[in-house]
Amino acid sequence: MKKIFKQSVANRRYSLILKKVNLKSRVIGMIHDIYNVILTVVLNSLKNNIHHKIQ
Repeated sequence: MKKIFKQSVANRRYSLILKKVNLKSRVIGMIHDIYNVILTVVLNSLKNNIHHKIQ
């Protein structure tokens, strides 16, 4: 009986840790997406500026 109880506590802790990790990775993914968008916009505007200067 005690063994089963310990196992369930361990499982609960493990799932909590997993949830935290998932949340962190989700946040990191969001930041990564935003960073990619900003980078793309900046690169595009730089290309446009260079084209305008050449013309």
